[in-house]
This record gives sequence, C-alpha cells and structure tokens, in this order.
Amino acid sequence: MKPFSSYREIDNVIEEFRNLSGDKRYPSPAQLLHYILKHDSGRHFNEICRYFGQATNDDVMPIRGRLELLETVGLVVKRKKNKYRIPPERVLAEGVIAVNPKGEGSVMTSSGNHAGIFPLNGSQARRVIHGDRVLCLLVAGKRNKIEQIHVLGVLNRPAHSVVGEFIIDTRGRPVVRPLNDRIRNSVVVKNKRKSRAKEGDIVTVAFTSIPFAKGGISGEIVEVIGRSEAPQLRTTIALNKHDIPFIWPGDAIDESRNIESDCQPPAPDSYRTDLRDIPFITIDGSDARDFDDAVFCSQENYGWRLIVAIADVSHYVQTGGALDREAYQRGTSVYFPDQVVPMLPEALSNGICSLNPDEDRNALVCDMQIDAHSQVSKYRFYQAVIKSQARMTYEEVEAFLNLGRDEYLSKNKQLSSSINNLKSVAMGLESSRMGNGSITFDFPEARIDLDEDGQIRSIEASKRLHSHKIIEECMLVANRCAAEFIHQRYGNRALYRVHPGPTPEDIDTLRQQLQVMGVLLEGGRQPGPSDFQKLLEGIIDDEGLFNAAQILLLQRMGRAVYVPELSDHFALGFSHYTHFTSPIRRYGDLVVHRLIKTLIKIPGYSREFPSSMSLDETSSQCSMTERRADAAVYDVIAWFKAAYMLHKIGKRFPGVVTGVKEFGLFVRLDEIYVDGLVHISKVGPEYFIYDEASQTLSGERTGATYRLGDRVVVRVLNVDLPESRISLAIHQEKLDQMYSQ
Repeated sequence: MKPFSSYREIDNVIEEFRNLSGDKRYPSPAQLLHYILKHDSGRHFNEICRYFGQATNDDVMPIRGRLELLETVGLVVKRKKNKYRIPPERVLAEGVIAVNPKGEGSVMTSSGNHAGIFPLNGSQARRVIHGDRVLCLLVAGKRNKIEQIHVLGVLNRPAHSVVGEFIIDTRGRPVVRPLNDRIRNSVVVKNKRKSRAKEGDIVTVAFTSIPFAKGGISGEIVEVIGRSEAPQLRTTIALNKHDIPFIWPGDAIDESRNIESDCQPPAPDSYRTDLRDIPFITIDGSDARDFDDAVFCSQENYGWRLIVAIADVSHYVQTGGALDREAYQRGTSVYFPDQVVPMLPEALSNGICSLNPDEDRNALVCDMQIDAHSQVSKYRFYQAVIKSQARMTYEEVEAFLNLGRDEYLSKNKQLSSSINNLKSVAMGLESSRMGNGSITFDFPEARIDLDEDGQIRSIEASKRLHSHKIIEECMLVANRCAAEFIHQRYGNRALYRVHPGPTPEDIDTLRQQLQVMGVLLEGGRQPGPSDFQKLLEGIIDDEGLFNAAQILLLQRMGRAVYVPELSDHFALGFSHYTHFTSPIRRYGDLVVHRLIKTLIKIPGYSREFPSSMSLDETSSQCSMTERRADAAVYDVIAWFKAAYMLHKIGKRFPGVVTGVKEFGLFVRLDEIYVDGLVHISKVGPEYFIYDEASQTLSGERTGATYRLGDRVVVRVLNVDLPESRISLAIHQEKLDQMYSQ
C-alpha cells in the first residue's frame, strides 16, 4: 500500500474526519480506528456496531459510510471473513497531548517501538488541548524513523472546563481567554446574556463543543468568579493550571443521585457482620466533613483487639461506572485552605459513605489481634455494619488523655476505655515500628486561618498531638495488613505503596552535605532506615539543624509512589505496604478494597477488574494525581502566604536557612512558616562564593559562611503577589556587627 503522497492529502482526510466527528450520535473515525486497532484479529461489521450501541438500519448506515471512507484512504482493510483490520503499512498509536507553558504542543506516545515525544505544528496544535488523549498516524521515513505525526482525532478529553478572562475579541465575539498557559485556545461563549459576565471578569467556562470537530472550541459560562484580586480565584486558577477536574460530568451527577435515591439502609447479612454494638469512634480534624475511618480497641488475654473500620465506598461505586471513571480522573480529594475538591460527590463523601456518628454505615473491616510485643499475631478482613458512637477531634481526644476532661466520654465508660486502649496499643506499635527501622519525619506545618471574606486572619504552626499518633499508628498497621493479605493471595502483582531508598551516589552526596553541618551518618555505603532515624534523633533538640537534615534526607530519597509490583517502603521500613484506609479520598484505596473483596469472595468482585484501567495505568494515575494535588495546594498556600506578608514589608523575623543556591538563600520564618528568598545581592556587602558540594555561600573577603540549618534574622523587602514570591534581606544590623568584629 503506497503512503500518502503529500501533507495536503493527509490534511484533506483529517478535515473530513473533523466533519464526521461533529455528529456525536455516531463514533468518530478515530474511535472506529482505535477499536479496530485494539483487536489484532480484526472485527466484523456487526461486532463494531454492537460495541458502539448501534442496532437499527438508520444507525448502522453512517457507520458503514465511515468504514468505507477509512478503506478508501487506506487506514483499514477488509480481509478474511470480512473482518476489518489495520494494514501493517499504517502505524497508528495512542498519545497524550502535552503543551508546555510557552504554548508549544507535542504528542507523547507509548506504542511499542514507536514510543516517543513528537512536536505538533501550529494547525494541529489548534485542534486539540493539553491533556487530550488522541489517536495518531505515524509516518516513517528512511531507516524506519518517524518523520511525521498526524492527529486523527480525540479519544478522550479529561478537561471539562477552563478558567479564563472574559473578553470581546477582535472579531467582536465573546470569548474566554484561558489563564492556564498550557491551553492556548480561546473558548467562544454561547450564553453571554445568561451568564451576566462583564468584560474583564474571571470566569469558569464548561466546554460544550465536541472535541476535534470543526468550528473551534465553544462553551458556556458556569461561574463568574470575580476580579483577579479575589482570594477564591487562586484555588480555581490552581485547579485549572494543574488540570484537576472540579466540575462533575452529567453522567456522574446522575449516577450519584441514583445511588442516593436507591440506597437501602445498611443491614447485616451472610456477607456483612453486625458490629453496631461495638463503640467505634472517629477522630479527625475540627474541619473534617468526610469520615473514612473509625477505630475501636479492647484489652484481651492475648494483648489487644484493634478494629479499624473503613468506609465501604466500593459497595456504592461500581467499577467502570461514571463515578468510578471520574474518581479515576481525580485520583484524590484536594484540600485547599479555602475549600475541598472531593474525589466523590458530597452526597457520597459526606453522606452515605461517611462514617457519621449515630448512623448505620457499611464498612470494610480490618480486625487485628496484637500481642504483648506489639506484633500483629492474626488479622481478618470482612464486611460489616457499624455505628460510630462519637465524632471527636484530635484536640478533644488529647484533652481527655491528658486531663480526663470530656463530659461525654466521662459518662461513656466503653468509649473512654477504648480511647485509653487505643493510646496504649498505638504507643506499642510505634515503639515496635521504630525499633524495626522506621524513619519519622516531623515537619511543622502552617495552619492558615481565613476570615469570612477569604482573607488570612493568622498563620500558625499546627501541633502534632498524641491523638494524631494514635490514628496514624492504627492506619499504618491496617495498611500493612492489607498489603500482606493481597500479597499472600496475588503475589507481587497488585497495587502497592513504595518508597525508594537513596542510591549509593545519593548517599555519598548526602554524607558530604551532612558533614558540613557537623552531622554524622552511620551505616557505611548502604545505610538503612534505622541509621537515618538515629541521625535525626541525635539532633532533634536543634530545631533548625533537625529541619535542614530532614530536607536533605527527603531530597535524596525521592517520594513515595504507587506501583503494580511489590517493593519495599524504605522510610517506613516495611517490606509490604499499601493504602487501604481512605477510599473516600484516594482512588488507590478504593482499588485495594476491591482486591480484598475478591479475596474474601464477596459476589460481584473480580481480580481482573478492580479499576477502570489496568493496574499499571492505575498505579501511574494515582501517583500522578497525588503529585498534581500537592503542587496545586502548594501554589495556593504560597499565594495566601504572600498575601499575608504584603502587610509585613519592612518587618524583621527570625528564621532558618532551608536552601542554599548560587543565587541566594531560602529562609523559612519562625512561627509562621513562610518561605522567602534572600537574593545573593542581599546576603551581605561583599561577593559570596557558592559551593555546590557543601551547599554553602561564603564571603570572599571575610569568609562569613551560610549553610543549611543556620539561624538568621531577615527583613521583608518586597512581595510579588502574582508570582507568590517573597523577597528578604539578611538583617543589616546583624551583618554590621559581624563585619566589625
């Protein structure tokens, strides 16, 4: 089969594909090609029609016409038994559109020998948007090297909306110009009169046009956010910048409503144990609205019985349904200072799934026996009905443990006994875990308190309480049991949570950096988790040094990820670990629940289909959405902190050096935990030399040296609010004293 003779010939074919893509009643040419591509043995016409839900003569004729077009242009052939196949001369591949902040578009493909990143020309880039999953035609040249790539259609568009500035363009059309640099297409507004938006407003526009169809991108304004100085704008911008879905698709809303309306009251049966007489309790933050976990602990002859009951989300959210697909795309709930973007609709996350007090709720339970040595001697997973007897905050539990002050608990001996038992078992679990080599990182976090207008009232450090440790240890041991359980039955192939250890090269660099700080790392070429923990325990009384060492350790260890193959969790010192305890807000936990239900033989669950996608794709998606959420939250918190510091310009603060670069020092201010940059020109009245190996800045004339962990006093010079940047200077009076000595 001869190749296309020219770009023009291919472009003509693609233009026809775009015309046909505009009729959403029928599959687009790209969707037909993708379906045939997935079946090497080919597909009959009737099989194709059934797959796309077309049965009547009126429905099948447009499909036949599309297939005839694909035959004419040589993208499919009809061979033995009248099956449609992709001819071997044509190389088709799935890809994902990626647009960098400069607006340059490319396609990332992962198709065997043709995996790679291929740039798009301007006309192709205008037909798609960042994040689109597309089908491409790859055209090889000499030595089978890919020389051309042509986007044939959009298979899926994860983005449902975009935030931008509402303007009237040069052609007089009302359009929204996206604020996200990765989306360069203006969106033509179809409901200008109804929206009441004014030119210059920042708005959210939901896409209404069909992806890849002719006519450009159009949409309807669904929210007028306000002007750029509005605090709530920062969260919405971050959601769009990081491609986090936050508008529910219609089919997901419909499914949520159906689940809510059809929901039967939880009731025990042959597959669900009645635990409503057990005094479970939830312990969460004061602003929590969704309650994933409830706990109970009793003292027994063998030691302790610890029950961790987790919201049974998989009972309501079925694999492959609209809610499951949307939860997969979101991956996690995202917690901003001013709002929460949930993974599941609030009717489920705050309602029928949440373990609310005094309500019967379905749960998946990890029931553990813990011996006198704080080791899990036996555990069992099963479905249950529970009724939480109290919703308590960390502060309330802490006050009860320290002072015995809580009117409700004082009158409920079962609950008060359980809480005391929880403290005892948690202390034992923590001691055992630390003895086996877990590393405990303890970074102070800033708690941002907002007023009714969304402005920052205060920033202060959040305190780590004993009650936090209770829940943390309960969750860690339940997660560990879940990992061991699925590994016993599935082997290495499942969904695990791992944390890679540092490489020998990382260790060498880390040891050199720590030596400059006067800190010794033991363990030789391959120090284990216990060596790192010993290091941290040795400097815990020096807050600045302790925090600087933690930063260095985390930089060399990488971050925890989800993987489809078993591997160690280095920081925890666990050989088996996964996430089981938060299915309301993490998709990975929901998948693990389905795997466990398959193992305990609950009808309707299959090992082959625990997710909408494969385990490989699911693990990558869960890792990506977690990173994405962290980056978005970081952006918003940085903006709020910068806004807060606008009123602190000229004031002085003590702080600690948390980063040393050739261009200056990063300093974290005490108490409010705001980070800023001391540019090298503001470090001191001399030339400073940067040493990368030791991460130090040293004065050329005086030898004055700044390193990680150093205590400094800084003055706030300037705040760039749009960029969330805070500029600092080393307090000059202190420098004058130093240079005069």
